[in-house]
Amino acid sequence: MQKVIQAPVGDSVMGVHVFSPNPSEVIKAVIILMFPRSGMDGFPQRIAHELSENGFVVFVPDVTHRAPSEIPIRDRKRLLTDDGVIEDIGAVLSIVEKSASADKPRFIMGHCMGGRNALLGASVYDFTGVVTFYGGEMFDAWGGSTTPFMRLQNIKCPVLGFFGGKDKNPSPADSEKIGQELSRADIQHRFETYEDVGHAFQQNAGRSPEERQAADDSTRKVIGFLLEQCARQIEISRGGSAGVASNVGIM
Repeated sequence: MQKVIQAPVGDSVMGVHVFSPNPSEVIKAVIILMFPRSGMDGFPQRIAHELSENGFVVFVPDVTHRAPSEIPIRDRKRLLTDDGVIEDIGAVLSIVEKSASADKPRFIMGHCMGGRNALLGASVYDFTGVVTFYGGEMFDAWGGSTTPFMRLQNIKCPVLGFFGGKDKNPSPADSEKIGQELSRADIQHRFETYEDVGHAFQQNAGRSPEERQAADDSTRKVIGFLLEQCARQIEISRGGSAGVASNVGIM
């Protein structure tokens, strides 16, 4: 099930795409999916549909809503600010608070520009977990002087990240630096690098066997991560230990 709702954000109105499981299925958690520079070009819809089929409600905010509509979607990135993205994520969380899924675990996830913005959002708001795919420009501030990298220490949940060994932005050196900062801040994380692929291997999954393998493997691990973190939250709510069996090597 898919619909678009309108969320007021300051002086603007943001479209939020909502993908829900079948009514007969138990909702496991909420996911805020941050889209890449190309916007809702079919790829975020595919990912959101796959996640909803696994029992997750997915919210995809159009963070470009402040940009004039005549500007091509790929050119709107230059108009984004970190403060604006943070405000947009907060608006989605306000929607979640008023929904039937208000008591469910919450995750934030994204690809490319969205991977960067997922880490940014997780550094400001509380989530059960964050998944980032090859998020670039982590060392650049979009307005102001505080970069997403500088905010990493504020993340309070496990992080799962996927990168391409042939990527230029983020490069392997970039992902290593990000991982080191998470370690320094004692944030549980696991980074997976697929050496034979470059940027956007999930978007380009049909282009080569290597990208297909990386896309399939990372998707499987994302679902495993989401489910184990949900189980962890249930265990904590029952007064038990936070430790659960892990299939992605985070816990």
